[in-house]
Amino acid sequence: MNSVTKPSTHSNEGYGSQRSQYNTRIESSADPAVNKRLFQIYEVLIPPVRDIENAVKSIESHKERIKQLENHNFIPKYFDIVIKVVLFFIALFVLHPLTDAIVDLISDMFDGLLSIITELFGYLVSLLIFIIIAFIVGELVHNMINKALSPQKQPEINKEKQEIADLQQQIHTTVDNIKHAIAFVPPAYRTSDALSFFVRAYHNSRVDNLKEAVNAYEMHMEAEHTRSLLKEQIKVLQDIQFQNAIMLDELDSLRSDIWLSSYIYW
Repeated sequence: MNSVTKPSTHSNEGYGSQRSQYNTRIESSADPAVNKRLFQIYEVLIPPVRDIENAVKSIESHKERIKQLENHNFIPKYFDIVIKVVLFFIALFVLHPLTDAIVDLISDMFDGLLSIITELFGYLVSLLIFIIIAFIVGELVHNMINKALSPQKQPEINKEKQEIADLQQQIHTTVDNIKHAIAFVPPAYRTSDALSFFVRAYHNSRVDNLKEAVNAYEMHMEAEHTRSLLKEQIKVLQDIQFQNAIMLDELDSLRSDIWLSSYIYW
């Protein structure tokens, strides 16, 4: 991480700058030396700010990895299905008297043809009961196995948590190092992209002070947004054009078929 020394906070009355020790904004200045120093600060800030952004992304990645580990199933999906099927047949065999009882109970309510239908209905009810039992018991077995094997993934989870803690400490240290210098950057533009744009624009003589840099950056972002919208619209138009081409091909094919049929039967 780069350390940034605290910039000078002396008064520059007469040059139009306004400063305070911890909440500093230099919107515009007529002094080239002041502006040069300001953009030098921005250039020095780019690496640590980028490091913070990368650390935040890494933390999110580690958190996602922890979620994956916590939700990881040690039992493969196909094996889970096999367990439920086996439990179904076990339930069917062990609870076979229950099937007879259900069928007899329903069949006794009706005679004749209805008796046959209700007997089939009784078997279906029994099968449904066995499927539900197999599913519930299978889920219990599944959870018990995962719980028994979960200590195996705990070291990796702890490692991910330690990585997050290290990154958070890294961010805290970096923020502490640049807290005085970052006060010279408006809050909305404390990103590596914005700072890089400011520095490039200044070095290329496109801007002379912070106010001009902010305005140029806003125009740049608006142009980027417009360009993105145009790309989306062009893609939609290309898709429509492609669909129209397919329809025209189908119409041409249909016309050819109609012409051929008319010629044959003529």
